[in-house]
Amino acid sequence: KYVLRDYLRIRLWKLQKYPQHYLESKNLKLLSDAERTFLREHWHHKKQFFESRMLSALPPSKQSLDDKIDLLDMVRRPCLDKYTYARILEDVGDLEVPSASLTQEPSQGSRRDSFQKGRTYLVHYGVIRPFLIEPEHAGENQTYPKVDLV
Repeated sequence: KYVLRDYLRIRLWKLQKYPQHYLESKNLKLLSDAERTFLREHWHHKKQFFESRMLSALPPSKQSLDDKIDLLDMVRRPCLDKYTYARILEDVGDLEVPSASLTQEPSQGSRRDSFQKGRTYLVHYGVIRPFLIEPEHAGENQTYPKVDLV
């Protein structure tokens, strides 16, 4: 009960922290209907607040909340370049793992590591993300992914 409540609390916190990111069409499919409704209402009220308190005083060219100028993007996005604990639920085979650490340059390549079923690993999120999101990496009975975050 506590774990589920904590999971939902953290999920809602992330949705509130990065609303514009999750409202993009490619990310909306990752949300449940209830989360989509919550996020749209939350962003609508937040946007109204910004417009009534601050944006209306700015010139029209500066009133947008999602401008993208050159490489600068005003939309806040979660950092996907972190490490996480992952439990391997089914055989995933050998995976390409970045070999960069705090002392190495990222350009020094990567290595292939074997991940065993039932074990828990501290691994770069980018390595396991496909197993959490992409349908072709679903488990045997198609009801859960082959990898679970711990």
